[in-house]
Amino acid sequence: MPSSAGGLVPVRLSRTSRAGSPSVARHEAHELALGPYTVLTTELLELSAASHGLVASYPLWDRRLVELLICANLWLRQQAEGEPAAV
Repeated sequence: MPSSAGGLVPVRLSRTSRAGSPSVARHEAHELALGPYTVLTTELLELSAASHGLVASYPLWDRRLVELLICANLWLRQQAEGEPAAV
């Protein structure tokens, strides 16, 4: 595997290849959620479901639910740090 930064960090995880992502964990989470394997797996699942007359749905991928969970995470973090809650 090619490496950068003197051979210590793989190129796929080097800061320049992460496009501004602040941490390796966040980068890996982004790749898992939006990477090519997720898209391919989703398409294969939908094709398989369609062949049986079913429609695949992904209720946990709903934009509104994701926004709610992100906001709840920020609110909980603010509460833990003792910051006043924004209304």
